[in-house]
Amino acid sequence: MSHEFPTGIFKCDPSFPIVIERGFKAEVWSSDGRRFLDFSGAATSLGQTHPKVVSSIKEGVEKLTGFSGLLAPNEPFIKLGEELSKLVPVEGASIAYATTGSEASDFAIQLAKYSTKRSVILSFYGAYHGLTGYSLMSSPTEGMRRVPPRISETVFSPYPNCFKCPFPASDCEDCSQ
Repeated sequence: MSHEFPTGIFKCDPSFPIVIERGFKAEVWSSDGRRFLDFSGAATSLGQTHPKVVSSIKEGVEKLTGFSGLLAPNEPFIKLGEELSKLVPVEGASIAYATTGSEASDFAIQLAKYSTKRSVILSFYGAYHGLTGYSLMSSPTEGMRRVPPRISETVFSPYPNCFKCPFPASDCEDCSQ
């Protein structure tokens, strides 16, 4: 079943004319009952509705439903920071929290610009970094942007891929494009 999406609800047209109703493991089902493999990236690392994740979320929400650990940390926030700091091979490293991939991308771009003292971002065509600030400006998907892409000094390039070379007249070994 195909859907007509009302104008103004989405920043751009949805990639697929379906409405997702539920998911389990690596699959999602549309509102008309069709089953799809989930390659969206949204939950692929854990799978949709993983029982341990669902249980952990329920347990957390029963205690607290929306207070920023950046304002005043709670025990899970502190425990996660301690566990992450054990994994980082740098003495005295800082841990930065983000609530979305977009925020993480924004933070990474700002950190890279700050630490390198460079202003230009290199992004690849076909990449997706998120829908906020720097992440949006560094994503080459025109339909998602509402402001000019050069606001963050982003340079777009094709992926260096000899298998699907965007410059087919070139020899991959000698490619200078």
